[in-house]
Amino acid sequence: MTHQSLPVLQLLEINLVTNPQVADAILANGTLTHYDRPRIAQLCEKAGLYMRALQHYTDLVDIKRVIVNTHAIDPQSLVEFYGSLSAEWALDCLQVTQKLVWMSVIVCCVPDGVHRIAALCCTAAFMCLDLFWWCGVWLL
Repeated sequence: MTHQSLPVLQLLEINLVTNPQVADAILANGTLTHYDRPRIAQLCEKAGLYMRALQHYTDLVDIKRVIVNTHAIDPQSLVEFYGSLSAEWALDCLQVTQKLVWMSVIVCCVPDGVHRIAALCCTAAFMCLDLFWWCGVWLL
């Protein structure tokens, strides 16, 4: 990091805490190249800038933690992000998001505990089939 970029980085960090929209605009500008990417990723995640956090994280554990916030990520950006991942990482992330979606459907639609257990067993089987179908469509 150069001496001149330090004030810009400090400005970015301050804006990520106080005014995330300004920080998002600074990051969108693309002029910053040498900075603590994991630190900025953490601040982006805390500020709710999940797509920016995904763009800065390089560890699969971090990516999986953030990618479940699909409600706050532009779908087109998310598709492009999946395209930038290796096939193995993309499948891992898809599995995490799909589990989240299925669990929310089950909790909302099946309030009875007995039916919930039966639905979980069925859902696990359908999830695998659905994932294989999606991957077949995606890879064609």
